[in-house]
Amino acid sequence: MFHEGIETHELDGVQLRIYDPEKTLVDCFRYRNQLGMDVVLDALRLWRERRKKKLDVLLKYARMRHVARSEGSATAPPKLLAPVVLGELRSLK
Repeated sequence: MFHEGIETHELDGVQLRIYDPEKTLVDCFRYRNQLGMDVVLDALRLWRERRKKKLDVLLKYARMRHVARSEGSATAPPKLLAPVVLGELRSLK
């Protein structure tokens, strides 16, 4: 579980391993009580401003981390992230 979503970047000749934006956002939602909703909403805003958003990856991590359990089909978005998903789908129209 901890190896999912890790990207490697080089900074000043040093290899850094960091989580991708989608994994980071899901973790913010998961730990929203410890972080505070202001941090979660800032993370959501920054993610939504990105040019390349990976909605499918976001949903995959949300299901893996049990951010919210979806009811019904396996393709239904998790309840907590449903407004994010619906907002993104509307913006694509």
